[in-house]
Amino acid sequence: MGEAYNAAVDLLERNRSHPGKPAFRQDGRVVTYEALCERANRAGNALVGLGMQMEQRVLLCMLDTPDFAAVFWGALKAGLVPVPVNTLLTTADYDYLLRDSRARALIVSAPLLWLLPWTVFCLVTVSKALSTFASYVMPRFV
Repeated sequence: MGEAYNAAVDLLERNRSHPGKPAFRQDGRVVTYEALCERANRAGNALVGLGMQMEQRVLLCMLDTPDFAAVFWGALKAGLVPVPVNTLLTTADYDYLLRDSRARALIVSAPLLWLLPWTVFCLVTVSKALSTFASYVMPRFV
């Protein structure tokens, strides 16, 4: 059998040959595919460094920014299953999604942190490699 297909590798590496090609434009800021690829690699490596294993789920409660894309594609590239969720839900909704998805980690944009239930998560020191993407990473302790 051949090597398994990975959509993140396909997207990121294919566009890496055009280092200055814009991947995102937001608020006057341009993120190139080269920068996106590097940030996705850092995010995926940070998640694996936190103990995440292939096919485990990571819930993404993140604002629509280039950081979301970097974490999403980094998780996919690492063989994880990113579970993006709507950022306009209630605390009860997030509690349900966390339990139902069986996510082993949660990545949150700082402005959204107050929305999340604290009963099943424990705040840990943020990995430096991931801290540029989101303010908090919480592995699940169940």
